[in-house]
Amino acid sequence: QELQKEVLKKDEILVRYFISPDILYVFLVTKKIFTVIPLEVKKEEIKGLVEEHLHAIKENHSIRMKRYGKILYEKLFKPLEKRIKKSKDIIIVPDGELATIPFESFIVDNKEQDRPVFLLEKYRVKYLQSASMLKILRQHYQNNRETNCFIGFGDPVYDYENFKQGKPEHGSMKNFTTEDSEEAAPITTPPLTDSFHDEIKEIH
Repeated sequence: QELQKEVLKKDEILVRYFISPDILYVFLVTKKIFTVIPLEVKKEEIKGLVEEHLHAIKENHSIRMKRYGKILYEKLFKPLEKRIKKSKDIIIVPDGELATIPFESFIVDNKEQDRPVFLLEKYRVKYLQSASMLKILRQHYQNNRETNCFIGFGDPVYDYENFKQGKPEHGSMKNFTTEDSEEAAPITTPPLTDSFHDEIKEIH
């Protein structure tokens, strides 16, 4: 009741999946409704479909992506749409293997247009680990105040295997191809100036 009255917004619906060996249970919660929908999808079937879909995405295999994206939509999401069609913001709380797939990649339709229509084109999708986490985040946001705190990240490792061997990393901006040469030229880090130190002090 607290989730419905105080946490969820008007056009939001929380979709909580729970995988059991033989049935997939889906809990739908909005400000006005709470219902449970059982889907006849077994745990092993979900695992197989998810693995196939992720493999297709990884290999950029468009035909298989369309195939499994459509199957996953038909089995995991389409049966819910009558209950959620008025909601534009979908907060998904996945379970098990479902936590590894992007629901936005589900294929809603591939007949009316020359290209497939993805779930992300109909809904705004968010993900959370639990319904209680939504409550915590909303309360934190309401209590949030402007501070002088700063967090920064730099020099990420893009290719760990080459990084371990001291070789240039694939995908890293530390190396780029010049116009006159196919050789990768290193990007040097500019020296730290006094003004840079002053900016850091102001943040601190």
